[in-house]
Amino acid sequence: MRKVNKRIPQGGELLIPRRDWVPVKTMTGDLNILENPIFETAHNRILELYEPTSEIAYLSLCTATRPYQLSRKWAEITKTFGNRVDYIITSNAGVIPLSFQTQYPFLNYNGTYHEARYNGAYPARNHNLYLRQIVSRLVRFFATHSYRYVMFNYSPLHARSMAMSASASDHLIEMGLIEDFAVLPTMEHYNAARKQKFWMSGYKMFPEIYPPMFNPVKEQIRVWLNSR
Repeated sequence: MRKVNKRIPQGGELLIPRRDWVPVKTMTGDLNILENPIFETAHNRILELYEPTSEIAYLSLCTATRPYQLSRKWAEITKTFGNRVDYIITSNAGVIPLSFQTQYPFLNYNGTYHEARYNGAYPARNHNLYLRQIVSRLVRFFATHSYRYVMFNYSPLHARSMAMSASASDHLIEMGLIEDFAVLPTMEHYNAARKQKFWMSGYKMFPEIYPPMFNPVKEQIRVWLNSR
């Protein structure tokens, strides 16, 4: 794989045939993505085609780098856990198993919302629409595909993902779709890492993989793997 230019329409046609592709400009900007029906179509196809390979679903946020696995964060996560978990990207574009990362439209959308990631500065309309869509898609995903455990791996400062994790995990447990979940790292882990000035070690963009914050994730995955 190689990094791609998101402004050039590209990707596999497994989810969306080329004749149905839409202009890239309609997939640029948070609200454009949330309201674009192309992503609901892609999600429905994922529900039909996806096949789990593990009892553990590992959820974490998308990256600006495409394909995702070439980003520093996803490269580290996948190197750490190999084929022992199933990797699921969450994004304003939806719920995206890593196995679909090179399929259209996931190489081309551009959220352009990075200024809001860690200060909660999303417009209320966007925030509420995101929560409704992502939680609904997660519930549909886990109702269709069986997992025992779900790891929600997000920075505790990312307000949108924290709200999504809380709502989705409540639904999944109440509906009996999963046995257990974890939301890691916690704010306690983050504060301990902040005292170590993690950003000076090159982890400003992806604090989730700074070792003192990543280690609790590794330990929880180990516990789940040993319980099988």
